[in-house]
Amino acid sequence: VYSTFILNQHIISRITDNTVKQVIIGLQSRNIMSAEKDSSDCSKKQTASHNLRNQEPILHMLRKYIPSDDKNQGPNVQVLEIGSGTGQHAEYMSKNMPNLKWIPTDYDESYRESVQEWTCNLPNVHDWIKLDASSPPEEWPFEPNNIDCVY
Repeated sequence: VYSTFILNQHIISRITDNTVKQVIIGLQSRNIMSAEKDSSDCSKKQTASHNLRNQEPILHMLRKYIPSDDKNQGPNVQVLEIGSGTGQHAEYMSKNMPNLKWIPTDYDESYRESVQEWTCNLPNVHDWIKLDASSPPEEWPFEPNNIDCVY
């Protein structure tokens, strides 16, 4: 599992066993998703098995580079997730790091509802934003300078 983080304009990558840095951008497997029913208010969620496999290593890297503040404080680090897909990472990371304000984005509108379903009861997750990350930052639907970390 390789994850790339951009924190305060520095690229931080997980290092492989042979210490070669890898930067992988925009890769998401979209062909292994299914619909799942949940009995809570969040009734329909898309899932992708690779999210379950890589969520712990990603959380480990986030914790390594983003300091964790007192859990009683509100979110103080804004993390822009590019290519949120199903929303599973938004849910998992925001629950495990309440000091993060997670901002899920994707270009594919079909993920909007799933992200909203996964994160419907989480106060430190921003509403899903449609984002074409290949467009210039000045065209993004928010102020990029207010983002602390890009995942």
